[in-house]
Amino acid sequence: MYIDLQGMKWAENWVLEPPGFLAYECVGTCQQPPEPLAFKWPFLGPRQCIASETTSLPMIVSIKEGGRPRAQVVSLPNMRVQKCSCASDGALVPRKLEP
Repeated sequence: MYIDLQGMKWAENWVLEPPGFLAYECVGTCQQPPEPLAFKWPFLGPRQCIASETTSLPMIVSIKEGGRPRAQVVSLPNMRVQKCSCASDGALVPRKLEP
């Protein structure tokens, strides 16, 4: 999925580079838990394809400092999907507690 930053009114005077970026998205089907497991833990909900790894997007933005604009490099986290996985909405993940 291409995000066109130049086409967004809020970004036109703030984002200098890049003009847009490929964000990607997670699509696909996920194997659902067997019926007995779903009955035992109904709070798990259906499994869905979601982003499990993302990367930052470096940008050059215009900021005002002392009333004068200047360019600054920033990094916006979680802007690009790198890996997709199947997960249940609201699933509790058992973990060992640290003392």
